[in-house]
Amino acid sequence: MPKKINKKKQSKTKKTKNKKVPQKEITKKKTSKKKILAEAWKDKLKRSKKTEEKIEKIKNELKKFFGRFSLRETAILVGEMAVIIIFLALIAALLFSGNLFRRSQKTVPAPAVPTAGSSRPIQAKNNNANLDNGQQEEYAAAQKTDSSNWATYTNKYYGFGLKYPPDWNKVVAKSPVRGSKWTVRYQFRKKNQEEGNPYAGFDLTVYNVKTVKEIKNTEEFPAIKDGVDPNAESCQTIPGHLEENPDYPNEEIFIPSGDDCYSPALFYTITRDDYVYNVSLVYAEGFDKSGNPKKQALEKFPEFFEAAISLKLINIVRLKPQPVAPKITAPRPVSAKKVNGRLVCAKKNDHPRKSKQHKGKHLDMECCLDPDEYPNPWCTY
Repeated sequence: MPKKINKKKQSKTKKTKNKKVPQKEITKKKTSKKKILAEAWKDKLKRSKKTEEKIEKIKNELKKFFGRFSLRETAILVGEMAVIIIFLALIAALLFSGNLFRRSQKTVPAPAVPTAGSSRPIQAKNNNANLDNGQQEEYAAAQKTDSSNWATYTNKYYGFGLKYPPDWNKVVAKSPVRGSKWTVRYQFRKKNQEEGNPYAGFDLTVYNVKTVKEIKNTEEFPAIKDGVDPNAESCQTIPGHLEENPDYPNEEIFIPSGDDCYSPALFYTITRDDYVYNVSLVYAEGFDKSGNPKKQALEKFPEFFEAAISLKLINIVRLKPQPVAPKITAPRPVSAKKVNGRLVCAKKNDHPRKSKQHKGKHLDMECCLDPDEYPNPWCTY
């Protein structure tokens, strides 16, 4: 027998399942969320008020502190504080740069000059080793020659300046001959040639780096002697070398007499951007060039060393060429008058009108422009 289901109980369970949540509980939950947000907002406001109070306290303390002084005293105090801060910053920067320099400082080998036709470098030696003690003292004395009253030659086109004795001739610029590697040569010559002195002066020669590529390709660089192999091991070490001096920017190349590979040479050189600048000795006619050039120059021509080390590079300044005014090919006006060097209309009361003789437009020949005329370039309207 099937069991009888009590309909009343079934209806009660359905009612309990479909029971709705009362509205009061929902409103309570919403109000609780609003309260939490409101409390959080109040906390933020309190915090901001506290920070504002702290800022105001600091302002008041500063006002009390600076209120003791006058405007002038406060300005002086602020200035002193700024000076102290800058001084401390400079000290910190110097200490930092000093540490960087100590870290980066390394033993740098002496610079080498490549041989002609060889990729291997020439090893460097002390170029004063061939001079005795007296010559070395004389060399140092020659570099301290008094040049306070010397003239200064400045060339902005190639960007250099150089001192030379005031009683010499004016500097002469020479253009290159066909086949020369140099760009321009400036001749510094003595006015009076002393008897027995083999030197007539010196030259400053400018080379373009694109033409010579390297210093060894300049005319002043020592040449390999006849019959000597430039790639031989004995020619890889020379008594002279390219010497760098921290007191002046240019470098000295010196080859003494008696070298197995190279001819004697002495000149100063410096390279900047597109140009090489060489300062070299110039011998007078009839004098032998086979001796030791440094010893001879120290004895007879100490001014050369002072002039060479005075070479300084400056900014290159070249003026832009002004455009040439085009030539006027039009015929000059037949009737016109000159006013302040300009041709103007000679008629006092000119009434511009079309010409009866000419048909179409034509050139104005009176400097009195009519509607059917072209302006004449000789005229000023």
